[in-house]
Amino acid sequence: MANYPAGPDRVACQSAESKLLDNTLANKKYGTATPLGRTQRLRTGVQLAAFWERGMVADEFSQLFMDGRESDSIGARLILSGVIIRFDLAQGPEGAQSQLFITYPWSMFSVDSPG
Repeated sequence: MANYPAGPDRVACQSAESKLLDNTLANKKYGTATPLGRTQRLRTGVQLAAFWERGMVADEFSQLFMDGRESDSIGARLILSGVIIRFDLAQGPEGAQSQLFITYPWSMFSVDSPG
């Protein structure tokens, strides 16, 4: 007990030491392996998503929710090593609209944490 500070900081110090010890024991028992490729993935991944969107515009706030446009959409992403290819297709009353992104800036993780 001589290594802990006196006063209210003692509980915080003991709690931090206990958490560090628990994490160290868990790492030794279960390991610290991460998925192959970490957040950037070395293997190919395919993701599909269906979504619905609604938008509206008005000159005055009181008219904002009176009318709107809707579309049903589907999107696909192909994640390769270092490259993300995304294709979205939306269908609404005005017709169909598609978008293609190659290595777009909104990847799965903004920062890849090393180690």
